[in-house]
Amino acid sequence: MEEKKNEESKPKNNINIKLIVTIVVVVVVLAILIVLSFVFGLWNKKHVEVFRYGYQYDEKTLIISSLEVPYKNYTLNQAFKDKDITLDDFIKKLTKVKTDEKNTIYSYDRSKKNMGNKDFYVLVCESKEKVYISRYEENLEKLCDIKYDDLDGLSMNVKEGSVTSTGCTLVINNTNKYEIPEDYYIQYKNGLVWLDLDKIGEKETPDKVYKDANLELNVEWRSMYGSLVKGNYRIVKKVSVNGMLVHYITASFEI
Repeated sequence: MEEKKNEESKPKNNINIKLIVTIVVVVVVLAILIVLSFVFGLWNKKHVEVFRYGYQYDEKTLIISSLEVPYKNYTLNQAFKDKDITLDDFIKKLTKVKTDEKNTIYSYDRSKKNMGNKDFYVLVCESKEKVYISRYEENLEKLCDIKYDDLDGLSMNVKEGSVTSTGCTLVINNTNKYEIPEDYYIQYKNGLVWLDLDKIGEKETPDKVYKDANLELNVEWRSMYGSLVKGNYRIVKKVSVNGMLVHYITASFEI
């Protein structure tokens, strides 16, 4: 009788074991997929940088950087200023990554340890008019091709008397009816160089696109930048032409 009961219980035990194995396999597969998606997401994530450091190397060349590059006992910009190193000598310490007819990207190998222990990349624009230094190569793409306030029939200004520490009113004349985004960012003037202002948050309202010939936009930047201190600033908007070529329009103001 007992043997019969044992025989009847075996199929149930087999079913339970198969169910447990199936659940374990499913959990493991899901875990692997989550890990892979996380790693893949990090691999493809664009690194955000702010080009906050600027130096007027000479009458022709601006050096704009997202990081302070160490050099000897101080910074690279200070070394340029003290003429302890020339721009050409700095470039000679780098490795060429790629070039086109006008612009060249170089990289710094941290194993050399002559300019800090972190890798960085350098973009030298045509005729060395601008030199960009970035932690990530991807952030140097097309920086030499940026065009400001060069579109016919399009201008943007700050309305007189509208500026406060947290906002202003923009007046946009757009006779050719380009697509003007509501989105923008702010730069501040450091000597002769315009540098991106650090954000403390994101814009609270969704982005819109305008094609009005004449437009006034109220801009409130408290959530993005807080209250601005005394200085020279400009609002920058990106304008695409035919969905491809990117231009920028600007409106300067002072606080």
